[in-house]
Amino acid sequence: MEDLKSRVDELLENQEYDKALELLTENEINGEADIWTNSTTGWILGKLGRREEALEYLRKVEGEEEENPWLCCEIGWNLGALGKSKEALYYLNRAKELGRDDVWINSELGWNMGRLDRNEEAVYYLNRAKELGRDDNWIFEELGWNLGILKKYEEALENLIISEKMREPDAWTNSQIGWNLGKMGRDEEAVAYLQKAVDQGRDDAWVYSTLAWNLGKLEKNKEALEYLLKAKDLGRDDEWLNSEIGWNYDRIDQYEKAYEYLKKVEDMGRSDAWFFREYGWCIGRLEGDREEEALKYLMKAEELEEADSWLNTEIGWNLGKLGKNEEAIERLKKAEEQGDTSRWLYREIAWNLGRAKKPKEALEYLRKAEDKDNLTPWICTEFAWNLGKLGEVEEAIFYLRKAKELGRDDAWVNRELGWNLGKQDKYKEALECLRKAEKIEEDPDAWLYREIGWNLGMLDEFKEALEYLRKAEEMEEADDWLNSQIGWNLGEQDKYVEAMVYIERAMKQGRDDAWINGEYGWLLSKLNKYEEALEYFKKAEAEKEPSDWLLGQLGDVHKELGKYELALEYYKKLEEADPEDSNNLSNIADVLTKLERSEEAVEYYKKSEKKTAE
Repeated sequence: MEDLKSRVDELLENQEYDKALELLTENEINGEADIWTNSTTGWILGKLGRREEALEYLRKVEGEEEENPWLCCEIGWNLGALGKSKEALYYLNRAKELGRDDVWINSELGWNMGRLDRNEEAVYYLNRAKELGRDDNWIFEELGWNLGILKKYEEALENLIISEKMREPDAWTNSQIGWNLGKMGRDEEAVAYLQKAVDQGRDDAWVYSTLAWNLGKLEKNKEALEYLLKAKDLGRDDEWLNSEIGWNYDRIDQYEKAYEYLKKVEDMGRSDAWFFREYGWCIGRLEGDREEEALKYLMKAEELEEADSWLNTEIGWNLGKLGKNEEAIERLKKAEEQGDTSRWLYREIAWNLGRAKKPKEALEYLRKAEDKDNLTPWICTEFAWNLGKLGEVEEAIFYLRKAKELGRDDAWVNRELGWNLGKQDKYKEALECLRKAEKIEEDPDAWLYREIGWNLGMLDEFKEALEYLRKAEEMEEADDWLNSQIGWNLGEQDKYVEAMVYIERAMKQGRDDAWINGEYGWLLSKLNKYEEALEYFKKAEAEKEPSDWLLGQLGDVHKELGKYELALEYYKKLEEADPEDSNNLSNIADVLTKLERSEEAVEYYKKSEKKTAE
């Protein structure tokens, strides 16, 4: 036996494990096995990676000999290598209890603890191994891995970087460095290390998933998707992967694709706030007015966690699209209170305020959203729309022209520009814009025909004006405005009776202002109904400061009724307002003649002739 021991020891010293094993096996066949031969055979088999066989021999020794640190370590080491870390720990701890406390056993304890997710304990034993003198790349890699799991990313990275300096890092080390950098938000560096790992041949779902996660954070979503789909091809098909694929498709505006993956995640049972937020965001951007469905998921997210500014903006955005502008404003303003000061948010608040008929406040938010050096067509049109509602026509026109310069030249812009130009009495320019809108639109609406008709009337194009106003009348039930306009244009074409029908309709619909009473009075006067005409002119006069036109009409009707003194009063008032009106000067002369004030009459006839000659 002594001779066998010497020969085996010599072979082991030269690392000739197979030859040593042959001798021991031969000895066993000859029936001469004992504790030493079984221990040595078990040790050699372990060195050769034949763990199960190693354990068979070591168990024989365990059954024959009193427990000792060496045997416990050997059994523990082989069990750990077979992935049986829980059993391994039992034996390694027994060895520790029996007095072994060196670098090796603490390293093994740390390694097995890590495999059982007992990472705090793993770090303790690995640090103990360091204290006892272990200073190789393995210990730093293990510490880095466990510290990373414990979310101590800075410490983890420190250890992994030390390992990197000790030897050229392999794919595993580069992966770990990349993973920790990503967790620290150092995504560019993370991608570089993870890419190295891939270049070194790492080709599994984990590395592709991690690389994609960092690329996504860098807004390199197309590249991220390439790696996520590789991970999927390699068999990963869990909630996380499908969520990430959906998230990245959302970022590149491929909402239908995103929805396909996020729907799968829902079917898998994911029900946390992040998922509901992303799913709701995606659904809100799908075609087909799915805002109600989007809100359902966004509200689920709010049930799980208090809404932050992002969630409030999303809820507000969808409410706005549903026309629930007041609710939208409440949510969006809450996001503002939570610290969101983005131009996007201010634009959304402004848009909803405009639709809630609060143009003044809408403009306040548009001013906040405005980037004067980088105006967009959208913000210009929003400014114009709200300014128009406030009667700030000149500024509205400025923004509409700016929107056109920036490339927006659609029907809406031309309609709005035409409307505002009309308010500035620029009827020809207004018509150019409105007619352009008419050409662009496939099916022009009544509003556009009304506006074209109104501007044509202002240019004394009464016949064509009526054509457009009649088109509007065919498309919708005429309101008091439309009836008034049709009546006015008919009157200007001397169709007084027909005109009165429309004016009376407008009055029955509730219109009772100075304009309508003046117009009705004028039509009555054209039909020689002066007493009735006077009644309506008086109503018009009582409602507001009379215009030059109304003063003239009051003068005319009093003259026709033979009330020359009263006629003179109105003509004189008109003279004060417009001393250049030759027709009025002639009327004054006529009335003075009737009043037998000949000298004054002559003077006014001369004035009238002089003004006419000029």
